[in-house]
This record gives sequence, structure tokens and C-alpha cells, in this order.
Amino acid sequence: MDIAEKILLRQQNQELLKRLRKSTQHLKLLFDATRELNGSRDLVSLRQTCLKSVPAVFQDPQVSVGWLERSGEAWKMVSRSPEGAFQGKTEFPSLEKFQEEFSSLRELKLIRLEHQGEITQAFAYEDLVPSLSDFFSQAARTCFDKVQLHQRVLSMAYKDGLTMLYNHRYFQDRLRQDISQAKRQNSPLSLIMLDVDHFKTFNDKNGHPAGYLLLKTLAQLLSPKLGNRDSDVVAR
Repeated sequence: MDIAEKILLRQQNQELLKRLRKSTQHLKLLFDATRELNGSRDLVSLRQTCLKSVPAVFQDPQVSVGWLERSGEAWKMVSRSPEGAFQGKTEFPSLEKFQEEFSSLRELKLIRLEHQGEITQAFAYEDLVPSLSDFFSQAARTCFDKVQLHQRVLSMAYKDGLTMLYNHRYFQDRLRQDISQAKRQNSPLSLIMLDVDHFKTFNDKNGHPAGYLLLKTLAQLLSPKLGNRDSDVVAR
């Protein structure tokens, strides 16, 4: 092997080592981001982690990151980083219009997230490193699905299977909390107890399926009236 070949081989080895170090660094960044994403148990924490993770993965604190949420037929920007990202606009008629509005950004990437077959959330950021972005996007989608599953499991634990109102266990826990809070703040607390008159007679006469339907109908009537604030609890 002559000198020229040795020099070429050395250069190739150095280039390979450089690529290997860079790949190792990328893997570590992705591993750290994915670990944090996997720790999310609700949508708020997942959203905050995604906004924090993108600048860390791309190693650029000024990369534009935003989270959009469907509101009726429009889309609303509910979180962003940095503060002035996406020119401060908050509402868009559609995700396509959002993409058109910021098409001048550095390779804008938009991740659509589905809930029960409908796109309800979207995560957008400047795609500075496509090779990293694909893996990160998939991790974000997977964690979003896990969050939805976790919330469904919690809902099953605290909801009545027939009426989908909160169950007795949740009612007792929440009542204790609200009574303690009312005492601390010296504020009023309202409790309404409802009973279906002659329900046993109705069941005996019409059958249990009719009784189930009555309870479900009553729950549907009560929920929009009494459960439309975060502080309201409607339970069976």
C-alpha cells in the first residue's frame, strides 16, 4: 500500500468516526426525549414535554414549536415556544391554512394526532434535522395514543358503565375534597340529591331494559345542565 492509499484510508476512517460520533449523539438525544415523552400521563404534560423536547433534540433553543387544538371547525394554538413563535397568531380556519401561513419557515413539519378516528390535536415545528424528526414524530404519536388509553382506563375506573356519569367511589372522594376546600376558603358548597320516584314499580312493570334506558336518558338530561363547569360533578 503506497502513501496515497494510506492517506485516503485514514481520511475515510476519520470520516466514518465523525459520522459514528454524530449518530451516537443523535441516538442519545432521541433516547432522552423519548424517555421524557413516555413519562407523560395526560395531554397537558405530553404537550409541555413535546415543546421542551424539540429544541433539545435539534439543539436549537430558537426552533419554532407549536401545539394546536381543534375548536369547532377551527384550530387554536394552545402552546408555543419560543414566546413569539408563529408570529403570535392563535387561530386558524384549518391545518392547511396554518401550513400555508408559515410555509416560509424552515421545513415546517405538522404531526396530526387522532382521537377516536378524528384529528383533534396537531403538533408543528421546524424540521431542522429530518433524520431525527421521523423518529421523534413516531415517538410523539405513540405517546399520544398511550395517553388516550391511560385516560380511558381512568375513566372506566371512575365512571358508571351504564350512564357514564361519575360513580359512587369518585363521588365520595370528590365530596370530601370539596368539603375540605369549602371549609378552608369559607365558601358555599351545593349538593343536590335526586331520586326517581317509583323506580322499582317502573322496573317491575316495564322490565329492566326499560329501566336502564330511563336512567341513561336521565343522565343525558342532567349532564349538560349540571356538568358544564370544571367544578361540577354529576354522579350516580
